[in-house]
Amino acid sequence: DTVHASHLAALAELGPGKKFGAVDTAARDILDAAGYPTRQRDDGKWEGCYCGIGHGLGLDVHEPPSLRDHDRPMEPGHVITIEPGLYLPEHGGCRIEDTVVITEDGWEFINTPTYDWVIE
Repeated sequence: DTVHASHLAALAELGPGKKFGAVDTAARDILDAAGYPTRQRDDGKWEGCYCGIGHGLGLDVHEPPSLRDHDRPMEPGHVITIEPGLYLPEHGGCRIEDTVVITEDGWEFINTPTYDWVIE
């Protein structure tokens, strides 16, 4: 539920002219508020959302723009992933990923999202 809430918060920040940093911050704020800050533990293992919240998608699977480009505005035609994840070394992890395109007046899913649990 926490990762899903983080994912929805990220989607709510999408749109032309909005900053990529707002998407990243919105997703991480949900995880932090739920008690899952990203940190390196004393045993050296990382937990929380130590991966990126999303990235550009085009000729390469991972390409600019990055959601870590905090001051960069989104532009119509940008194709990006939204993929917050939460990882706890002793338990595993959960990630929800969608691909969206920024449009002139908002954004659209490229994939057909389903948010059913699949545990493998």
